Amino acid sequence: MQSTICDRLYIIQEIPGKDYGLVAATTVTKGTRILSESPLFRKVATLWEEQRQAFLSLRNSFEDEDGLELGRVQTNALPLGSDATTSGILLDSSRINHSCNTNTQNTWNENLQKLTIHTIQDITKGDEIIIFSLPAETAAPACTLCRPTSTLLVPAVSAPCPLTSARRAIKDGTRSRGLTTQLVTEQGEGLVDASVPRAYYDAFQIAITHGDITRAKVSAERAASTREILVGNDSPMVQRMKSLARNLSQHMADGYSMKWRTAEDDIPRELSKNEFEPWLWKKEIAEVPQYADLRSETAFPAFDSLLEENEISLEFYESADEVSYRPRKNWCSLAEIIDVEKFLRLRLIVKGKSGRAVPIAFYTDDRGLELDPSYAQEGFTVGDSLR
Repeated sequence: MQSTICDRLYIIQEIPGKDYGLVAATTVTKGTRILSESPLFRKVATLWEEQRQAFLSLRNSFEDEDGLELGRVQTNALPLGSDATTSGILLDSSRINHSCNTNTQNTWNENLQKLTIHTIQDITKGDEIIIFSLPAETAAPACTLCRPTSTLLVPAVSAPCPLTSARRAIKDGTRSRGLTTQLVTEQGEGLVDASVPRAYYDAFQIAITHGDITRAKVSAERAASTREILVGNDSPMVQRMKSLARNLSQHMADGYSMKWRTAEDDIPRELSKNEFEPWLWKKEIAEVPQYADLRSETAFPAFDSLLEENEISLEFYESADEVSYRPRKNWCSLAEIIDVEKFLRLRLIVKGKSGRAVPIAFYTDDRGLELDPSYAQEGFTVGDSLR
């Protein structure tokens, strides 16, 4: 059996151990809308005979104690909206099998009045298309993440898999900062599901409530961009998030507290990705020994590129109140000794990476003569902390 809708992107075929399912007919890139479908019905009795037979061909994972229809509705119904009380049967979308480790996202588009399916990672031709479709009252079904084999929405007695528990905790509001950051950081760049934009939105609300405009801006932008991958740019939710990211003051919590006050232009864009993510989530970076790249102009600028004694630049300094400043990093100078002078006081003539000769004079009580002469020799390297 093959689909008559979007044949270029998917086909419907038998999946070993799962009855029918959807399979990619070609390679599909992340963020692609592969399906947009209206509900087949809300009452079975209103169906034409052809539609009714198509409905009855759907998998039934429950006992038919109350007729042929109820079990298929329980097995295949998908929610028509966020926190919706109404579900619908869709001839193609309802055939997509469940997995905790999914590769697509199903979302109800209120503007279109259709259920949309978007890829959340690249899918190779021949790969099965799967969604997270676990009803709240159902125990976690077997899936590729929980157990080797799987069937659609078959009740299981085993404990829910870790991703299922985490997603439910965020949706139900029993989330924590640690759980939120874990879901975002552990899924990697190739995978985005509904938990990710939700976690970014949570981070946005926490930041905006406490006046941290910098992190609120980044979190709002990421909430919008990751949500767009899942539901498309015509989604009302995406449009609201993009508007909020452009104008943070629209949020009702803006100005509630200035406890973590920052400005929008304080975003440290000079940080590397490995530095930016811990900054965003306020995570302490473990001290790990690293080799410095002496050729890097950012890490080791030449002497001529340094600031004057009373000069301040945000490239090198940061401030929380725009009154007091502190260095962004622990800086030090490294230079080669090319000459040693001991007249009146010790003076080391050194040169840095640019080759310019610079004097270092010792204004100590003993005029630098307390330094062991074996250390002050041509060809040696001198280092000095600048913090």
